[in-house]
Amino acid sequence: MLDLIDKKYFKYGFFLLILAEILSYAGWTNHWINVVCFVVIVLATLILSLKKLEYGLYILLAELFIGSKGYLFSIHFDATILSVRMGIFLVVMAVWLYGFFVHHQKAESSEGQWDRATSLLMTIKKSRMAKLCLLFGLVLVWAFVNGIIRNNNFGDVFLDFNNWLYFLLALPCLTVFSDQDTDKHKFIKNIVSILCAAVVIISLKTFFLFYIFIHQSAWALPEIYKWVRDSGVGEITNMGGVFYRIFMQSQIYALLTFFIFLFFDSKVNKKNKINYYALLTILLATVVLSFSRSFWAGLVAGLLTFFVLSLFIIRDSIGTLFKKKCQLLLVSVIVLSIILIIIKLPPKIENLNFGALFGARVTQSEAASSSRMSQLKPLVTAISRHLIVGSGFGTTVTYYSTDPRIVPTTAGGSGEVTTYAFEWGYLDMVLKFGLIGLGIYLFFIFEIFKRLINFQFQNTKNYSLKFGFATALIALLVVNIFSPYLNHPLGIGFMIIAGVVAFQKYE
Repeated sequence: MLDLIDKKYFKYGFFLLILAEILSYAGWTNHWINVVCFVVIVLATLILSLKKLEYGLYILLAELFIGSKGYLFSIHFDATILSVRMGIFLVVMAVWLYGFFVHHQKAESSEGQWDRATSLLMTIKKSRMAKLCLLFGLVLVWAFVNGIIRNNNFGDVFLDFNNWLYFLLALPCLTVFSDQDTDKHKFIKNIVSILCAAVVIISLKTFFLFYIFIHQSAWALPEIYKWVRDSGVGEITNMGGVFYRIFMQSQIYALLTFFIFLFFDSKVNKKNKINYYALLTILLATVVLSFSRSFWAGLVAGLLTFFVLSLFIIRDSIGTLFKKKCQLLLVSVIVLSIILIIIKLPPKIENLNFGALFGARVTQSEAASSSRMSQLKPLVTAISRHLIVGSGFGTTVTYYSTDPRIVPTTAGGSGEVTTYAFEWGYLDMVLKFGLIGLGIYLFFIFEIFKRLINFQFQNTKNYSLKFGFATALIALLVVNIFSPYLNHPLGIGFMIIAGVVAFQKYE
């Protein structure tokens, strides 16, 4: 196993997340299994968080990495649905509030130690990045108030604002990280180990779903398809004939983890080389099989960043760069081989041209893409009304869509859609909190990126981790152009982890 990965956390994370996937499917078939699992997970999070706050953070992040929309388990209260993601988040934040305002208020002054509250406040006071985070928090509050002032529907305002609440996760993360008793390097290593376990499962699940759908496995198709859609795990879309696209929102972590580990080639000993390249291969295969052009754009941007950092910051020789290109080419060939092997496994598929499908996906303008383009003009018009300060959360725009997933649900199937959620990530943010708010957010991200690459890497063995996160961050920024991840818990969670890594000082 790679040096960055803790074997114990990887194995526990892998086993428990596989178990969660199996129980999620069982809970989909049986309501009471779903309820029991929800309660057990939330109670376990509460108990472990009270024992040690970072344990609760590990559970929260594990669910975030694997759960896409967060509905692997859920509880219904009339028309309200409480997802397991929200349940875990509320528990961790409640334990943090208890520890911050109650349990740790008595400083151990006799031993000369600070309590957690004092330590956190000092971290915020000294940290430029923490101050920027607080400033962006004020932008979000303004967008909430502005939405109410402009008489936007309160339900829309709250639901639009809801995803951004995930930024509160930065508070318990900062608390754990600023605690003098925390082994900061181990804390990051444990998070990366859980992330690695999660993306391996995501990859295996992608391969499994790809196989059973393209081979038309009748024993699984109806039930598995409904579970994937109902649980919010992902989308399975027919692309013509027997070929299916397997897309999961959580596959974004396969893309990001690919870049996190990409700089570790020279750091991996011979014994772990096979594990290292196997990990890169399955992650890249997952990104390819997602058939997400947003992910592919992020992949290209990340690879360009990788070579720019290698050439101008790490200052690799031409020979080393050529070696890296050859290694990536080899990984790509193995990726295509894996996909072809899955396709060629029995039962045999007739007349399937994978290369033609791949090329068509790059150039085609199917209904979903057309719907994205249909948003553009009405969205730009709405933005122009309050370009500087935004129109607030809950601001809606009406456009016409030909997406078959949307049209049947509109009035009379007309295709007219009125919504506050849009595919264009940056335009969505400008609409809600204006150019000023977007500028503050991007400057905050820039501070993280600058900290990740701006240090004397020659004097440390650990530059690979920070450069990997910096490259992944660039990929995420590009993906967000077409698919909104920077205002979603998946992207916000990664931002917070990247911030924690940026804070870390290696000896």
